[in-house]
Amino acid sequence: MSSTLASPSPVTTDRVVTADPVDLVDPVSPVVAPHPATPSSAPQLGRVHVLVPAHNEEAGIRTTLLALRDQTYQPHTVTVIADNCPDATVEIARAMGVTVVETVGNTDKKAGALNQVLDTLLPTLGEEDLVFVQDADSALEAHFLENAAGYLTRHTHLGAVGGTFRAQPAVQRERDRRREPAADRLSRMAWNANSRFLQHLQDNEYARYARDVRRLDGKCLVVTGTAAMFRATMLQELSRARLDRRLPQGDGRGGIYDPRVLTEDNELSFAIMHLGYELLAPPNCLLTTEAMATWRELWQQRLRWKRGAVENCVQSALPG
Repeated sequence: MSSTLASPSPVTTDRVVTADPVDLVDPVSPVVAPHPATPSSAPQLGRVHVLVPAHNEEAGIRTTLLALRDQTYQPHTVTVIADNCPDATVEIARAMGVTVVETVGNTDKKAGALNQVLDTLLPTLGEEDLVFVQDADSALEAHFLENAAGYLTRHTHLGAVGGTFRAQPAVQRERDRRREPAADRLSRMAWNANSRFLQHLQDNEYARYARDVRRLDGKCLVVTGTAAMFRATMLQELSRARLDRRLPQGDGRGGIYDPRVLTEDNELSFAIMHLGYELLAPPNCLLTTEAMATWRELWQQRLRWKRGAVENCVQSALPG
């Protein structure tokens, strides 16, 4: 279901931004058909440039882009970064009218794909521009961009605004045939039941995170890679800081994302705070993201997150 939330009206006290005390709501249902977004009444908000890195995301990219089309504050540009996609991701995205950039020679996964586009995009941006990075398996609530841009536009000491999210299921569909073999049907039913149970566990985890962040008035130590908005001038400053070694060098070319680490979003959050900026995850910036569907996938994801966090802490304590 969709929920109408109030526009952000944060209060600044001693450089600390707190979010409005709005209630958390149920996850947003995927958009099933496009329709024109309502024009925003906030003309002073910065221009938003959306980047959606994608690797074989044909199953979910349409829902992601429809949710962007549904935003109350429309982005200035939307670019899908197709990283080594042999599936139909590129065709689906182009059919929906967004810009598609296919990476060339990228071996650094998500970090390398984003760096390739940001290397050319950032020099063209100015004070009024904002960069929004979103995973291709996520869908924004309709007011996300408007609320996030509102915080960044009004509070110059904020470097990034993230969101809180809920889990959406990954369910195997029946075969496109009238009669499904009994063994296949039982296997699919067991897989779906297990997937829904795992979704429930992850949804509880995300709800606890959202509750904890809400108790801190939106203050957080990490903006997740699921969806985050950045001030363009801050990213430009961060690139310079990598080149002059005030921050870990990353790819050695001033790239925003460090391809050497397991959790590039966590490392980027550390870098932003090192430059003196603050992070915010207000409760009125909501989205859904696809849950891990198997125990193996969930274990691998959580292990990567924990190992990456330790790695980032060690890296941030060392020079270069």
